[in-house]
Amino acid sequence: MTSLFNRKATAEGEYQKPGPSDLRGPCPAINVLANHGYLPRDGKNITKDILMSALKERYHLSERIASFLDPDNPLGVRPKGQEKNGEAYINLDQLSIHNKMEHDVSLFHLDTFEGDHTKPQKQMVEALVKESKDGVWVTWMDIARYKAKRYAEVKKKNPQNMLYTVRQMFTSWAEAAVLTLVLGGSVEYPRIPVRI
Repeated sequence: MTSLFNRKATAEGEYQKPGPSDLRGPCPAINVLANHGYLPRDGKNITKDILMSALKERYHLSERIASFLDPDNPLGVRPKGQEKNGEAYINLDQLSIHNKMEHDVSLFHLDTFEGDHTKPQKQMVEALVKESKDGVWVTWMDIARYKAKRYAEVKKKNPQNMLYTVRQMFTSWAEAAVLTLVLGGSVEYPRIPVRI
């Protein structure tokens, strides 16, 4: 008998752990979409239509915010000419290219000078949770406080090589907003439950 965790998922929405040849990026929210089949499970050949549909339908993002990850976005990661049948596409591992979408002063990832900048760090998630005033909810103000601490920490550790221009700052705050809105579930009073 095949274990539930060892068999290949076939239905959209069903979790399947990525295999050794599947591609993933640094963004847990995007990886979840691939792990559940809302994006190609192999993380490859993801077109604008596929990506926009998944972000809008699953995370209820607006077209404007969803287009932030559009393969043709000027901040994008797609090499010129990366097309299939004339249509631009990205692979999820391309989201790890430094100073495109991935950036210094990340909420949950090491900076490139510290090591592997593609995997979320448990201690960094725990540091954000510790910012919660009541231990039940992480609010937008808690995230803002944590972001300020992260900025000061990175600036102290690596002042010569840290790159945090308006572009990186915009990307960073957009990610924080999406995190809060997706996990918080309320536009009026966005807050993330500490235990989901």
